Amino acid sequence: DHVYRMDLSQMLHFHEHNEADCTVAAIPVPVEEASSFGVIEIDEDRRIIGFQEKPQSNAKTIPGDPTRVLASMGNYVFSCRTLIAELEADAVNERSSHDFGKDVIPAMIKDRRVFCYDFATNRVPGEKGANTYWKDVGTIEAYYEANMDLREIVTMFNLYNRAWPIRTARYDDPPAKFVHDADNRTGRAV
Repeated sequence: DHVYRMDLSQMLHFHEHNEADCTVAAIPVPVEEASSFGVIEIDEDRRIIGFQEKPQSNAKTIPGDPTRVLASMGNYVFSCRTLIAELEADAVNERSSHDFGKDVIPAMIKDRRVFCYDFATNRVPGEKGANTYWKDVGTIEAYYEANMDLREIVTMFNLYNRAWPIRTARYDDPPAKFVHDADNRTGRAV
């Protein structure tokens, strides 16, 4: 339930470079929106040292920036053995709701190498500048806003990037046609 464009190989490279057990993609959002997201607390090496699931108050802000928090995008890279071990441990935990953001990742922070990938550093071929468009479209209002963003003349999310195309299903159906010309049943193309 997210709209964004990302070169996942860059996040994977970050994960491998840091010899991480888990890497969580994140994006800065205003502190006023913290209650809608999983909020990540990091150290100077981008290692995750805290994780708050939708905090209602006292959200941990980005070091040096009290106006924003790091919001989890819900994108994770796991080392395979670590993921299996953590899921097996979580499966037998009766207090767990078996959710990555609420249970699995916070449990890993204590004794695993869990890092935060900065989505704003991700570069997509054919795009100029930072690639920072990301929308959580989990509500009808957010879905509507994302659609309206795409109607702009110059959009923050470029659907027409030939260097990084969006692939869609292709159907070889016949073209649309307008066949009616009667009251309340007139087809028009403008």
